[in-house]
Amino acid sequence: MKFVLDLTKQGQNLGRHVCDIRDAESFAAACDQLWGDLERRSLERATSIGDLMENVNENVFLQLDGAVLSFSKA
Repeated sequence: MKFVLDLTKQGQNLGRHVCDIRDAESFAAACDQLWGDLERRSLERATSIGDLMENVNENVFLQLDGAVLSFSKA
């Protein structure tokens, strides 16, 4: 079935994907897409190689802290 996954934090949309979710694996793949979006944005904001190497995953976790994942049928 098609679902819309929305990731929000304090009213700000962090990511949105329309996915075909059939089982745990396809749900995990949809969440992986959201993670990838957050990671790409962190990479774009990195100001140096050191910042890039040390802080990308930490920045993703900071963005996810307090975030809400919701889904609904598309």
